[in-house]
Amino acid sequence: MPLAGVEPAFCGGAPTASSPCIYLDGVGYDRCMTEYSFTVVIEQDADGWFIAHVPALQGCHTQGETEAEAYELIEDAIRLHIEARREVGEAVPPEVSSGTIKIAV
Repeated sequence: MPLAGVEPAFCGGAPTASSPCIYLDGVGYDRCMTEYSFTVVIEQDADGWFIAHVPALQGCHTQGETEAEAYELIEDAIRLHIEARREVGEAVPPEVSSGTIKIAV
């Protein structure tokens, strides 16, 4: 809910399901957000660390001591990656598809 007399125009308009506006501490609309969905791959290395990466976002990766920590940290890494792309005017690449393939060798 915006402040009286403050239109959400600087927020890109009214919130929608895909771009909900954030309302902070009764101040009003802060910014609109776009929801993204990405595949996250978690692997465990030889030292026991859990490595998380997002194939659709080149260079977006992190690591954690536990799988849960890796998931928490990759969420931050994804946000920072997208914000950095936006700052330089780059588009956020959509994920085309993902799947699992079984191969017998």
